[in-house]
Amino acid sequence: MTIPDFRRQTTLVQRMRELLSDPVMQHALEAMKDSNPPVEADPRDDAIVSVRILSGVVGYNFYHRTLLSLADPLPEPVELVANYQPET
Repeated sequence: MTIPDFRRQTTLVQRMRELLSDPVMQHALEAMKDSNPPVEADPRDDAIVSVRILSGVVGYNFYHRTLLSLADPLPEPVELVANYQPET
């Protein structure tokens, strides 16, 4: 199951909202946020080490945001209508 598949299922999204509303889950998410890996690399480190540190932080933040996004249903698709009229 992918994230869009999950977000299309109303019952799963509703259950995720209930879970995220639970005070224990809120404390757990705060603890995760407060445990975010350090962003700073030692200036003496080479570029590869700096990239590894920053990519770890980006990945960490991505999964945190993704977890929270599971409580939001996918928006309804918008039908696009072409209204361009070429000049004759």
